[in-house]
Amino acid sequence: MKVKNIFIGMGTNLGDREKNLQEALQHIEKIAKVLKKSKIHETKPVGYKNQADFLNMVIEIESELTPQELIIKLHEIEHKMGRIREIKNGPRPIDLDILLFDNIKIIYI
Repeated sequence: MKVKNIFIGMGTNLGDREKNLQEALQHIEKIAKVLKKSKIHETKPVGYKNQADFLNMVIEIESELTPQELIIKLHEIEHKMGRIREIKNGPRPIDLDILLFDNIKIIYI
């Protein structure tokens, strides 16, 4: 069954940030249908402050994946794009988070 009302937060602050968002979108389009895209916003880092500003956007997707399957696929995309988790909230070429999955808020600690 396809689930709508899935929102993914996307962020990047390393390399060509706009290109990183576009590349991540291309990867996501291989695993889900992208329904809507927000505008891109530039934001200051949160937590670890000694890093460049982020470009962020949110997309709405439709998918048959469970929340667990989707987060695994998103982590695989992050890994393909060079994300290494060394510093909590540290610099990264791409960050993909499930914000809402069929009216279930996803909280990251």
